[in-house]
Amino acid sequence: MRHGGRHLALILCLVAIGLPALAQGAVETSLRVQIERSVLADHSDSVAARLTTTSGEPIPGAPIEFWAVVEILGPRSAWLGRAVTDATGIARVPITPRRADYEIRATFEGDDLYAPAETTVVLSFPTERVDPVEVTAPASPLSSLRTVMPRAMGIVVALLWIFFTAAVFYVVKTIHGHSATPEAGLE
Repeated sequence: MRHGGRHLALILCLVAIGLPALAQGAVETSLRVQIERSVLADHSDSVAARLTTTSGEPIPGAPIEFWAVVEILGPRSAWLGRAVTDATGIARVPITPRRADYEIRATFEGDDLYAPAETTVVLSFPTERVDPVEVTAPASPLSSLRTVMPRAMGIVVALLWIFFTAAVFYVVKTIHGHSATPEAGLE
């Protein structure tokens, strides 16, 4: 047990010395993001990120995650996708812009050889490429009820109010009528 404690202390010491050395060996990286327009009108544009070393060498085979900042009850990050860099260090995810400007965040978590990288940029899409969201209800067999049901419910509620008002009026009249007439044995 005593020797086991020494071995454990030696292992912890080596790990503590080795981890900073490994972190120092990671090559610094740089990440740039831009729009790549599709040459075909009916194909999506792409958000492209280029991962390089600080000296400009491309880093192939690195996973890049893409996020867009959206406003849903406050700012949130919406997942756009994940792509692996090609031989030129570029990773791409398709995007169909629903508005002109997007705040895009691209991240590389790093690995044993390369340090992590992250960047956030605002990208502006040309207005002719923006496909705004149109909220339309899908056609269904019950879609005609959308106009009829509010009116029908209004009529039902009105009838219930009339019924309850008449019932209260009847009860009050009956109670008042009984108290106004003298009872037969009290004369």
